[in-house]
Amino acid sequence: MIVFYKTMSFLNFNTDILTEICNNIRSVTDLSNYLTTCKDFYSILKSSKWPNLQVYIGSAWSLDAVLRNFNYANLSLMFNVSNMIVDITNFRRCHAINLAWCNGVNDSFIEEFIKITPNLQNLNLSHCHIGDKSIKLIGNLTTLYTLDISHCVKISDKSVKYLTNLTNLNLTGCYKVTDSSVETIGKYSKNLKTLSLAMCRGISDRSVKVLGELTTLSSLDISDSRVTDESVKTLTRISSLNLSKCYDVTDDSIREIAVKGNVRNLNINKCHDVLYSVQFLRNITSLDIGGCSEITDESVIILIENNSNLKTLSLSNCYNLTDRSITSISKHASLQVLDLTFCDQITDVSIKNIANGSVPLRKLNLRRCERITSESIVSLIDNAKYLTELVISNNISNVNNTNPKLNILPGVLLSY
Repeated sequence: MIVFYKTMSFLNFNTDILTEICNNIRSVTDLSNYLTTCKDFYSILKSSKWPNLQVYIGSAWSLDAVLRNFNYANLSLMFNVSNMIVDITNFRRCHAINLAWCNGVNDSFIEEFIKITPNLQNLNLSHCHIGDKSIKLIGNLTTLYTLDISHCVKISDKSVKYLTNLTNLNLTGCYKVTDSSVETIGKYSKNLKTLSLAMCRGISDRSVKVLGELTTLSSLDISDSRVTDESVKTLTRISSLNLSKCYDVTDDSIREIAVKGNVRNLNINKCHDVLYSVQFLRNITSLDIGGCSEITDESVIILIENNSNLKTLSLSNCYNLTDRSITSISKHASLQVLDLTFCDQITDVSIKNIANGSVPLRKLNLRRCERITSESIVSLIDNAKYLTELVISNNISNVNNTNPKLNILPGVLLSY
């Protein structure tokens, strides 16, 4: 596989520019890198308000130093040291904390932690060794609105039923969660907007139909679960819906939510029984129908014609698609991301049409499109003026790191 991407080099900034960066920054992966930029950066960092700063805590950076020295009302602490020992009283002023993957976080830790963080708003405990005792305590936090307890495999319905005051809840991979607690959440949550139940195979149509009646819920992930058309038909209020690997979902329910619903972002990857219903979608902005191997050119052409706001489209592993449908994409006015992985019937004809068309593609994946040659790749590099990332198979003739055409897209990564 070859990945092409445009890069941007760092510049030398004066103090005013550095201050502006500090005051507007939202995410930092390694704070220590910034401290080495120039001698003035530390003092600027220390005085900044950091409205939504995320600090990545690793072995090279002292957590206690961060907690002591920076203004961090909304600091999100992100750890990669599993057994880090810290004074948890320093967390008192934090509103957002990320403790994902921390081996030292258990029920005893949470019991003390909750006592000194009464104003906590956002908490990530993904992959932590906590059980129902911790979740019951967390459920009492009146200010908490976002909770991620994905892959906390010990928790069950006994505690999840208490999580009815949240706005965003992630229960991905919590396989002990069943219809019982999900029904409670659906019936009594007044502010819930985002819910993930991915890989929760203990849920069924019974609880999902209750969620369909929840007027506040706008984003739902029930991928890799046992749901069927019976409940999916009821999800007409949901604007962002993930049904990936829901193998019992068919055209019946997709057509229902397309015609009667409000869906804008839809993932039906590997829903193998979806054949034609995507042509009924309107006003969709992001669609993943990868793995829906029976999708035809006709359905994709109608989809493209009827969804002028479509920005992201995955057609990976749609083996029946040909140049006819891919060419229809070339005049689309909004599409920015397109994945054609394993669409092995398309040729240089449609890719050249995309290169010379008006579609403002920024990312294009052509991996394992076996009929594509270097001719269309060079055409993309020459003519697709918005393209910043291109992924292709590394067996395409005459496309390699020495091709002078690749200088147009600096930063070439070749992988196998």
